[in-house]
Amino acid sequence: MILNKRIYAGLLAAGLLPVMHCAMAGDAAPTDITIEFTGSVKAPTCTIDSKTVHSVPLDEINLNKISTLPVGAATDEGEKRFSIYLNCPDQINQNNVSLKIEGGTDSSSPTLLTNTDTDTDGAKGLGFELFSAMNGSATALKVDNSEVPSADYASRLNNGNDNLDFIVKYAKEASTVTAGDVASKATFTFTYK
Repeated sequence: MILNKRIYAGLLAAGLLPVMHCAMAGDAAPTDITIEFTGSVKAPTCTIDSKTVHSVPLDEINLNKISTLPVGAATDEGEKRFSIYLNCPDQINQNNVSLKIEGGTDSSSPTLLTNTDTDTDGAKGLGFELFSAMNGSATALKVDNSEVPSADYASRLNNGNDNLDFIVKYAKEASTVTAGDVASKATFTFTYK
């Protein structure tokens, strides 16, 4: 009978060894993990109002009005004003918004929008130039995805009349010009910093 008790006690001790080993291993090396959290809170953004038109037709002009201009110059004849209407919250300012304009342009003339009408009735050597109509500026705007100087538009934001005003004009792109249709497009991109 004593022999049975010793065998039973020996088996019980051998069965407990793996459990004791696991408990001691867990106590010896606790596992820690550090998780980093990042985020960003941005200022409220402007939205483009539905009053903004997506097509601006210029008045027809005589070829003589543009053929005598130097290459790269624009004519006031037939120009058209247009606006991008925005709804901006009070917190928008020049430090957290930027505007870029990108259109089809020749790299040698970053302010000229190239004529995309390549059909037989398309004009040759002609394009368009964009100008800011805000703050009395008469400088052609670059359309090569360069940032528009914030001084040209920042004062217009949050004053209850958030429209940005521009002018588009016919421009001479090459020394030889021919009459015909002129078409181009530009993308105005507002980025919030």
